[in-house]
Amino acid sequence: MRGNLRLSWLSYYFVRQQTSTAQTFRCCDLAVDLPLSQLAESIKARMAFITYLAEDNDKIVENLIETLSEIANVKVTAHSATQTEASRWLTLLDGKWHLAIVDLFLEEGSGLGILAGCRNREPYQKIVLLTNYATPEIRKRATALGADAVFDKSTELELLLAYCIEHTANVKSKETQEAEREAVTRDVMAT
Repeated sequence: MRGNLRLSWLSYYFVRQQTSTAQTFRCCDLAVDLPLSQLAESIKARMAFITYLAEDNDKIVENLIETLSEIANVKVTAHSATQTEASRWLTLLDGKWHLAIVDLFLEEGSGLGILAGCRNREPYQKIVLLTNYATPEIRKRATALGADAVFDKSTELELLLAYCIEHTANVKSKETQEAEREAVTRDVMAT
């Protein structure tokens, strides 16, 4: 079972089986029991737009999940409060997610670290920084690390929602779907 990614009904956690330890990822209302190579296809069959949220404030997580779902038709597939968990999830599902929304300050690590780890993502994969500290300097640093956009939590939520709506429409394009198929095929062939 080594290398399998599993999801339990009871815990709603992704668990990557290893020889002696388990790595967990918080997840939102999916229940599957598949190897990693089949998990992404299963997720994509259930929801077309795979979104990850890195945020350490539970109330903000709850509100964002609800708002993104209702207004932008974006379903958050998984979320975490740390850089390590977020980076691990985004790496494990490399080429298979569409949008990552990350906070600057996390329980452990930072959104800038997540951005740095996602520099080599596919062109259809977008990552945005959502922060209360959207100063010109932070915007510049985030963009330099590969952020597609930076939004201020207190004043630019409408812009984030508009961005998500636009990105959802772009992911449905034939060109993007072909690039996604190539990325998934490349990943499956590598494993």
